[in-house]
Amino acid sequence: MKNNLSKKRLVPISVAGVFLCLSHNMVTAATPELGSVYNPTQQYEIAKKLIKSEATHSFNSGLKWLRLAAAQQHPEALYQLGFYYEFGLHDLAKNYEKAISLYKKAAATGHLTAQLRLSNLFLHTDLPFYDSKQGHFWLKQAAKQDDAQAQFSLAMFYRDHLSTQASVQEMLLWLNKAATNGHQEAQYMLGTYYLQGRFIMQNLTKAFSWFSQAADQGDAASQYNVGLMYELGNGTHVDQQEAIHWYRNAAAQDEPNAQFHLGKKYLLGENLEKDISRGIQFITQAAEAGNPAAQTMLANYLLLDQHTEKDFERAFELYLAAARKDYPEAQYRVSVMFAKGQGVTKDERKSVHWISKAAEQNHPTAQYGLGAYLFNGVGIEKNILLAAYWMSLAALQGQEHALESRDKVINLLSDSERDDLKQRIKMFDPPQQ
Repeated sequence: MKNNLSKKRLVPISVAGVFLCLSHNMVTAATPELGSVYNPTQQYEIAKKLIKSEATHSFNSGLKWLRLAAAQQHPEALYQLGFYYEFGLHDLAKNYEKAISLYKKAAATGHLTAQLRLSNLFLHTDLPFYDSKQGHFWLKQAAKQDDAQAQFSLAMFYRDHLSTQASVQEMLLWLNKAATNGHQEAQYMLGTYYLQGRFIMQNLTKAFSWFSQAADQGDAASQYNVGLMYELGNGTHVDQQEAIHWYRNAAAQDEPNAQFHLGKKYLLGENLEKDISRGIQFITQAAEAGNPAAQTMLANYLLLDQHTEKDFERAFELYLAAARKDYPEAQYRVSVMFAKGQGVTKDERKSVHWISKAAEQNHPTAQYGLGAYLFNGVGIEKNILLAAYWMSLAALQGQEHALESRDKVINLLSDSERDDLKQRIKMFDPPQQ
């Protein structure tokens, strides 16, 4: 599931998106003399026509009309003039102070985009006038207008400034508002919070509901989550065909987790017709995208000469890439390849390094292997007590070789060492199956 939740920057509205194109001749013929129109709305409309004309002098004339409308506090004119100063458009020198002053006047009238631009400027940490308090104020004004993006941005503001339980509640309040208003990323984020029980009590049914809404809008990570929840029956009923449907949608958007799950189903013929070629294709795509489970599975096939040509060096590279992402099975496999010198130069110390990492993540075979290394002094200093400890942990998880060897190793310990071992094992919390 997706871990890094992006913060969407507020996107400024371009001039082209505000003013409609008109030919220079039409504008010139229809333009009254400057100062002959006193109504600010009419002044703004004249400015809008002139500014969009291709001729330079028409823009300059339009700018004068825009200033007249802004001087009479016309909200859109204030905003547009501020926009020009913020970005230094059409030969106007960039001037943040003028832009902020104009935006504030427009924002005070309730102009939504001006409020958003103000919040964006004040919350920009690289600008000299960064002001978290003012940025928060204007962002909240925009959010109160029921704008989904503003509500989501406000929720992210609270998330990034969490200091009290009240700020957590504010974050959840605005995140819910944004999600209810159809904000896709807010829906996904609420789904993850309910799934993980983060900031809020775990509720798989609500997690599934929010993921489903985001998935319907095309969010790839949510589509994968919906597929997985259908497959496992978490928060909804088990439905393998629905799971495959959503995996396919997400995989079509290059979502690596979905590619991996879909690839496995094709390889094993689970709830769809077995297709080794398509299965390998999806697993390879997921592996190339960095999915550690896919990298490990593909490496397994490369070692076994199954569905693909044997390639020890590529298998090692894939295992190592997954191991560096703290994927315990891959860490164990890297250790084995260092121990055997397959695809890499044999190195017992490096083998111990990687098997230790896997053992620390409760990989039972790695725990037994580390115990054996410690018992025999291979790649590490011999230590019977630690050997007994790791073998005992592996045995608690049912590792066959550990069950056979543990007692023999424990019998070599002194009474005080056995007492020490018992205390250490009491602190071990085996993973839930």
